[in-house]
Parts: sequence; C-alpha cells; structure tokens
Amino acid sequence: MKAQKNKCISGLSLVEVMLAMVVIMFAVIGAIGFRSFCAMDAAKADEKISAARIASALIESWKGTGGDGDYDPFSQYGYELEISSSDDGLEVPEEFTEVGMYRIVSGGEDYFATLAYKDDATDVEPRILNVSVLCPHDREDNTQAGQSAKLSTYCGN
Repeated sequence: MKAQKNKCISGLSLVEVMLAMVVIMFAVIGAIGFRSFCAMDAAKADEKISAARIASALIESWKGTGGDGDYDPFSQYGYELEISSSDDGLEVPEEFTEVGMYRIVSGGEDYFATLAYKDDATDVEPRILNVSVLCPHDREDNTQAGQSAKLSTYCGN
C-alpha cells in the first residue's frame, strides 16, 4: 500500500493579502475624510449659532428702543462686543430703509450685520425691523445667499 500525501495547503496568497490591504486603505481614508468634514461642519455650525445670537441680541435691543430709526448698537453693546461701522454687509431688502452696516467681532471672528426697517404707509401696521448677519465662512465663499442669520420682527411705532 502506498501512502497518499495530502496536497491541501492552507494560507493566503500574495494577491489576497494585497486586495485586503487595498480594501482596508479605502476604509481608513473614508473614515479620515468623514471626520474632517464633520469637524468643518461643526465649526460652520458654531459660526452660524454665533451669528444667530448676535442677530437676536441686536434685534431685541433695537426693539427695546421702540424701533428707533437712529438706533446705534455702539451705545448698547460697545463694552461687550467689538463693533465698528463697515461698508461690507448684506444688501438691504427692497422697500426697507438702511440704518447701518456693522462689523462685529465675536470669538475672534468677524461678523457683518446689516440693520434696516420698513414703515407701513398706512401708519396702522407697526414698523418692521430687519437684522441680517453674515458669518465668516459665508463671507469667504462670497455667498450672500448663504447668510447666517436673518431676523425680522414687528415693533410698535
């Protein structure tokens, strides 16, 4: 009787190892890319939240003055925020009167606010106050359509 040799060899070929490494490489690159996009989106979200807070503070302060057409945010927030006049900002909506454009520094970032109001011709409706704030990322991308915060409210005459 002749003994038979078992030719079954277990193990991985070089091609299988290389293919597994390529699959793992794509998975790692995808995870790193996802993480970096998440970090960028979180930073943009923080800026938009700050812009909304600035807009909300400005519009509530302005509303507290009765919607005065000569509203000056310097007198309200001069000690808390770094505010200066600016030529940059969002366009004033149609039929609105511009009060001013301002550069506001918060958290080391520059935000640009545009304040405007609209009076109804009938004097029955209250004045409409409008505050638009542009955050740094939107300004860098030159996308005024991507404004960070736009708030409008009614204020009695």
